Amino acid sequence: MKKVPDKLTELIINWQARGEDYDKAFGLASQAVLDIVMRIPGWNRDRAADFYLFFYPKLSRLIQNFEYKGLSFHAILRNTVSWQVNSFYRHTRTSRKMEYCLRFNSIIEAESVSDSTQAPQPEISEKFRSNLGMKKDGIICNSALNKRIIILTLKNANHISDAYISKIAGITGCSIEWLEACIDELRLISEARRERYEKYCRRINKAYMEICQVHRELGICESSRERLGLLEKLSKLKIRMQTARENLNSVAMTPTNREIADVMQLPKGSIDSGLYHLRRHLRTLTEQDDASD
Repeated sequence: MKKVPDKLTELIINWQARGEDYDKAFGLASQAVLDIVMRIPGWNRDRAADFYLFFYPKLSRLIQNFEYKGLSFHAILRNTVSWQVNSFYRHTRTSRKMEYCLRFNSIIEAESVSDSTQAPQPEISEKFRSNLGMKKDGIICNSALNKRIIILTLKNANHISDAYISKIAGITGCSIEWLEACIDELRLISEARRERYEKYCRRINKAYMEICQVHRELGICESSRERLGLLEKLSKLKIRMQTARENLNSVAMTPTNREIADVMQLPKGSIDSGLYHLRRHLRTLTEQDDASD
């Protein structure tokens, strides 16, 4: 028989052969996953907790399908986690962008103070200006397009800088005071949601730390009665974490179309259609402009 290289591999082989020590094996494997991802530069416990929830269903299948052929389970786990990290990045890309917009709004606003020291923005080509219907003074003469641009600006109220607010007011011809008032109102609404968002984050983190502790206790527990109690506690913690994640996902990270409609005193359908037509229009103009180059 081949020599087993580590304790984790030995526990998994023992479970596959005798049906024993699965909880210990799973607890050690869970800790190994966290140890691996915590070595990734820039990762903290919150990011590791999110990845563990993403990877959790795959971990049990990995243990079940493991076949020892001289390569330790930890080595296979390390390779699998490295692949799954890429999938995790793709899976969470949208939510991470939204979180960045909400959480780092103050940083973006601070950067706008030093706009004069930043690299100049690319100029809009003459053909693009013409397609937008922009006059020589920089104002777009299409009223419907102006309204749609304002709607898109309000949709991004949480992270747009003061410098760009002034630019949007300039090209649309609207009052900068009115635009700033609308953005401030939407930011106040988002601020209330930020408190809910952070509350659910704290709940997830607390449940995650308790789950890790239970897994550690399962790894050293020898009493069947205590193990049953820990498994019941673990099940409740997972439900608590899943509930908190569902509540977190329900928190809108950008102003909703209904909130924009209320601020602009327009029907919600006008906001929906305005955003749809603007995105399609700008995409077409950008493609045409790139093709001409």
